[in-house]
Amino acid sequence: MTLGQRIREAREFKGFKQKDFAVILEIDQSHYSKIERDKVMPTILQITDISKRLDCSLDWLILGKEVQTESVLHDVVIQDDYKDRYELAMENIKLLKENKAYMEAEIESLKSKNRSFERHNINAPESKSKLK
Repeated sequence: MTLGQRIREAREFKGFKQKDFAVILEIDQSHYSKIERDKVMPTILQITDISKRLDCSLDWLILGKEVQTESVLHDVVIQDDYKDRYELAMENIKLLKENKAYMEAEIESLKSKNRSFERHNINAPESKSKLK
C-alpha cells in the first residue's frame, strides 16, 4: 500500500469526503486528490497535519506499519530495572563482604581473648585449686 493509499484509507475510515478534508487541510482539492493518487508527494508538514487530523501515526502513514514504541519503551524500562537491581545486588554483595571481614576479625579477636582468658585462669592459683 502506498502513502497516498494509506492517506485515503484513513480519511475514508474517519468518514471525511475528499473535498471536505482538502478544505480542512487548507489545500486545493485537485492537489489533495493528486496526493491520494501518489501523483504528488506531500510535504512533511502536510503529512504531519494529515496524521494529526486523521488520528493515525506517522509511522503508519509513511512506513505502512506501526513501530512498536511501547514494546521498545517497555524493554528499556525492564533493562533499567534490571540495571538498578544489578547495582543494588552488587552493593549488597560489597556490604556482605565488608560485614564478613568485620565478623571474621571479631571472631579472631574473641578467640584471642578466650585464649588469653584460658591462660590466665590456668595460671591463676584459684584455678589450680579448683582443678584438683
